[in-house]
Amino acid sequence: MARGFTLVEVLVAVLAVGAAVALYTGVLYTLALTRTSDYKATALRIAQDKLAQLRADGYGALPATGTFADARFSQLPAGATSTLTVTTVNAQVKRIVAGVSWRERERPTSTVSVSTLLIQNGGL
Repeated sequence: MARGFTLVEVLVAVLAVGAAVALYTGVLYTLALTRTSDYKATALRIAQDKLAQLRADGYGALPATGTFADARFSQLPAGATSTLTVTTVNAQVKRIVAGVSWRERERPTSTVSVSTLLIQNGGL
């Protein structure tokens, strides 16, 4: 009786291991994309809610350009930051931009920004 493996058995084993590695890599890539998508959705909700709050507070209560806080920053990677930019368009209109930035491991910084115009007698 011969000892060892036939060429067909070796090829089947190599294909099975290759398929398992490909599947594992695909799952890891999908998990990373899902995490990034969750971060973007959270950052977008934070920025949109900040603009909604500023619109509700009204033109006269607009803060100066700076940063803002939100409890949901804990759902983003450590070191996530916010920016709030208020610029005057004309005597009755201001443009507000709320941004949220974060950095995932070994990836460039990601930023989500939303903007709106607020007029002195209401909002757009």
